[in-house]
Amino acid sequence: MFCNYLHFPRLRRGEPTNNKGFSLIEVLVVIAIIGILSVIVYPNVMQSRSNAKTRAVASEIFSSFRSARIEAVKRNGNVCLDFNTDGTYEVFLDDGPGSCGQDGTETTLTSKQVQPGTTILAGFNAGFTSQGRPLNGTLGNVAIQNDMNTNLRYRSVLSIAGRVDLQVTTNGDLGVGATWK
Repeated sequence: MFCNYLHFPRLRRGEPTNNKGFSLIEVLVVIAIIGILSVIVYPNVMQSRSNAKTRAVASEIFSSFRSARIEAVKRNGNVCLDFNTDGTYEVFLDDGPGSCGQDGTETTLTSKQVQPGTTILAGFNAGFTSQGRPLNGTLGNVAIQNDMNTNLRYRSVLSIAGRVDLQVTTNGDLGVGATWK
């Protein structure tokens, strides 16, 4: 015989086989399951990442309010925050009549740009007096929105006592029907 130097074991019925490894079908099934799971999970992971970025921007704005209040007391003067819908905001010393308007002579303490994927919904100017109270009694809030999940919105709210609160809503409404927590 031509191949008599090779030894091929013969399988007999009932004899256990020594198969080590996976068949091609088993590997393809596992790859298909991984593919299906990744299609399901990927959008949720991306949205969670985007939500975390928006939360970080909201915390940064909240911290800017608190820092501005501390600077106003420390410097014994007026400190203002100017939020713009282009995604920028500045904290500056107001050397004017206390209107929180910039005429070019104010000292800018910080100037920031919010992260991409987050939008400042409305322009807002606020300030603090040397006693840490809202300048000219200006109350209000600055709201930001996640661009991927427009129902997720955060706002920093300035009270009459100069306290700043960070609130969140998930129903996407800014008006009377909004549920802020």
